[in-house]
Amino acid sequence: MGGVLVPNCLEFSGVNGCMVDCGPLWLHDAGTTLPNGFYWDAVLCPLSHPTGGYWFSSGYGGAHTFLDGMLGTPKSGYAFSGNTWSTAAKSWGGSYRVGVGEWVYRGVRWRTTGGGEIQGYVNGLGDWSTRWTGPVTVPTGGDFVAHGYVGGSGHLNGASRIAAVRAWLNTDPFPSSPEINFVPERQFGAFSGKNPADLFLEFHGGGVTVPDHAPLGFASWTGGPPVRHPGRLCGAGSDGGVSALMASPKPGWINPFAGPLPQWVDDPTCPYGTPIGSLPLPGNRPVPTDAAAFAGCLLFDRFDRDNATRWNSLSPSLGSCESGTLPAVAWNQSAPVAFGIQGGRARYVGPSGTRATATVDCGTHANDVRVTTVPLGERTHCGIVFRFLDANNHYWLSLDTNLSVPGDYLVWGKVVAGVQTVLGSDFNPLGGVTALRAVCDPDRETIRIYKNGAASPVATLTGQTDLACGRKVGLLASPNASTETSFWAAKDWSVRAAP
Repeated sequence: MGGVLVPNCLEFSGVNGCMVDCGPLWLHDAGTTLPNGFYWDAVLCPLSHPTGGYWFSSGYGGAHTFLDGMLGTPKSGYAFSGNTWSTAAKSWGGSYRVGVGEWVYRGVRWRTTGGGEIQGYVNGLGDWSTRWTGPVTVPTGGDFVAHGYVGGSGHLNGASRIAAVRAWLNTDPFPSSPEINFVPERQFGAFSGKNPADLFLEFHGGGVTVPDHAPLGFASWTGGPPVRHPGRLCGAGSDGGVSALMASPKPGWINPFAGPLPQWVDDPTCPYGTPIGSLPLPGNRPVPTDAAAFAGCLLFDRFDRDNATRWNSLSPSLGSCESGTLPAVAWNQSAPVAFGIQGGRARYVGPSGTRATATVDCGTHANDVRVTTVPLGERTHCGIVFRFLDANNHYWLSLDTNLSVPGDYLVWGKVVAGVQTVLGSDFNPLGGVTALRAVCDPDRETIRIYKNGAASPVATLTGQTDLACGRKVGLLASPNASTETSFWAAKDWSVRAAP
């Protein structure tokens, strides 16, 4: 006999009003500030919808305490986008495009340290960053504005399936970390470190209400005891806008019987509660750059492969690069878990604070190494190595963003016998660095540094006889072993014989 299927997620139709109402999260805080940061996360997937929509909303008309959604088309995929509110809306975007039916982990963090920054995460990797000092101001406007709605709201709903939603409403559970590289939880707990979640909903089992598993609930910032916020399924089309919401029998609560409710389903592709690696989760990726752009390369890589991250694999890696005039070869990574792939991009997936390399032998010391960067909001981290012998002997070129002083920092140097020397730098106050290039001339003494495809070098280094026979080249993350690696990404990489 077959077993009884237990729903493991909730499906939202995308029709306005088809949602879960968690009640007034901030009812008594309207007009006050929440200064201590926040962190929201969810396990969810988009379904086919012409424009996409929001998976969580609290507020209206651009004034949201928290709003986040997946916007796009079935063909292009759906990028995350949202905003919060102070004296005006502060918005963020996304880089990774989630495919129809693709389950992902989504996290949104506002950290108040280091000048303040909103960070978006997909599958444990940085997806977008933008400076923001805050504080969050809870919009005024009555009971409706203070409610939290899962799956959308009374407008701009997207079709999706959601397995769990969790939030720290007025605290950052990672206060000591400028950014975070982590293995997303396959099943949420109520704590992160010593901080209990303020809201914690798991969508399984069925029914018209969803319990809030937060240990204490959320205490009003302006005083009062903690209160849990169970969710209530609401019917599609149950409001035609704010006026209908405000005219409800209980202000802010949608009539749950106005139309079809969100549907409980058992989705065998849902990873929530399953071990890492038990489901493939190949991911979505854009159409890669035409291979003709890499004609004449010794080796190149467009990273046009299935996702390989700590969300879907116990041992993610880059795999092998693509063949040029040399046959394809496997990347040699400096650690078992260092680099991986997400959305057709190379990503650093290892722990924060670790210097990492991935290299191949290109067969010649006279080489021309290039990488195309991927800006993730206001952060851009990428790098290459050349004349590489080992971790203690190589040259490097790195691009980083310092949020405290806006702009891109291009820095180059060498490591000889384990001693690192910075050889030069180039500051770009307006940002916009999209490509890095290092050319090691045949004379074994000259190295030229380029950016953005320019014909003239940023710097020409002479007398560089160290490691002159090194033929290995590749990728570099975190030359100073800093914590700023979650936002490291590369679109493509190549090596040619030096011109």
